[in-house]
Amino acid sequence: MEKDSHFKFLNLIKNSIFSYFAPILHINVKIYINMKSKQGNSIKDISAKSKQINLFEAFAGVGSQHMALKNISHSMNWNINVVGIVEWFIDAIIAYEAIHNPVAFLPPPRKRKLEIRPETFKVNVNLSADSKKPLSIQSQKKYFENSETAFWLNRSKELSNNLFDITEVKAQDLPKNIDIFTYSFPCQDLSGQGLGKGMEKNANTRSGLLWEIDRIISGAKKTFSQSEMPKYLLLENVKSMINKNHYLEYKKWLDRLDKLGYESKQYVLNSKDFGMAQARERVFVLSVLKTHKDKVDFKFRDPKKTLGMVPIKGILEKGIPFDKKFNQYRLTEPSFRNDNVRKYKLENYTNFSSENMVFDINYNGSTLTASGALSRLKLFYGKDKIRTMTPKEAFRYMGFTDESFDKVVQTNLIKPNKQLYLAGNSIVVPILEEIFRTLVF
Repeated sequence: MEKDSHFKFLNLIKNSIFSYFAPILHINVKIYINMKSKQGNSIKDISAKSKQINLFEAFAGVGSQHMALKNISHSMNWNINVVGIVEWFIDAIIAYEAIHNPVAFLPPPRKRKLEIRPETFKVNVNLSADSKKPLSIQSQKKYFENSETAFWLNRSKELSNNLFDITEVKAQDLPKNIDIFTYSFPCQDLSGQGLGKGMEKNANTRSGLLWEIDRIISGAKKTFSQSEMPKYLLLENVKSMINKNHYLEYKKWLDRLDKLGYESKQYVLNSKDFGMAQARERVFVLSVLKTHKDKVDFKFRDPKKTLGMVPIKGILEKGIPFDKKFNQYRLTEPSFRNDNVRKYKLENYTNFSSENMVFDINYNGSTLTASGALSRLKLFYGKDKIRTMTPKEAFRYMGFTDESFDKVVQTNLIKPNKQLYLAGNSIVVPILEEIFRTLVF
């Protein structure tokens, strides 16, 4: 009996000492498990006090929202649980899974993939090889049958609950109790790079896919209880979405969100104000379920900005050769934009103004686009020292780590020009981090 009492006393002392010093030493004991279920799969931090955050990414791309939430999860004491995504672009699906649900690789220079094997993808859905139009029946065979691509597609269905085609997603496919629902719908018909077709409902445009979100959320509202509805919605798109050409449709969308039970706030944010080398201005619309807003006393706050300027040279690789073909063209005198971008132009290089632009690496750089001239940003180091931005630098330019980029490269399925596309089509991660930090659960 004395022995038992002695051990109980020692345990009491040990636990008291640990409880006292743990916060001071920032000791955080965590247990990580790999959960696989219909509700989503991710590596979980299941420390007793942490809050599970259920994320659903429509138009997921490479998962910048997922990345941002993972980056802040420790400081916010959150467990990030992906309960579903919607993405039909094959390269984006592969990159998403490689980044967020990676497989094992041998260390360089041996790059043999340990787990990847050719498989067959048997899900009957529309997928795209260019993000714009669905695969033909003939092309499906190439991608779906006995291929490594099929391995990643199956993995996306199993681990990320990918529903693939937004037009086929039904309200009953949407999991209940989503905490954050993101929907950065295609910008092609809104941006300066596109034809300005707009985002009108039933207009059969890529940007018009916004209204599929209305259909899905409206359907959920009919069957979910109020407490089961998504708590926060987040939209991101180009600034031209709110210009005079598209504002009426944008206002219709805000009105629709109000009727669905959400209060919304618009932010126009530039990535250069968030510690990034890129000057990239985008519109974000954060919406909160009104009943949740009242429950947790949520108040909209401006995302915290970062002081100081990060020049392009801060994200550049070393040892990349300059391209001598540019040396034959004369450079104009530099012009300076009010967003801290200094640029030159190559005279008589092409007939397209944006293709002639060259950006001084000692300042911020221009917006990286998914396609067109600004997907191939030209960098000015000095006289006869010009080259284009590499795919790895493009991922850095968007706030992704080299580790994430390397995982994409290691798939051996995504070519460098497509890597640039994926970066330019993504969302700057640090901006998302600061928006998510304002949320209350």
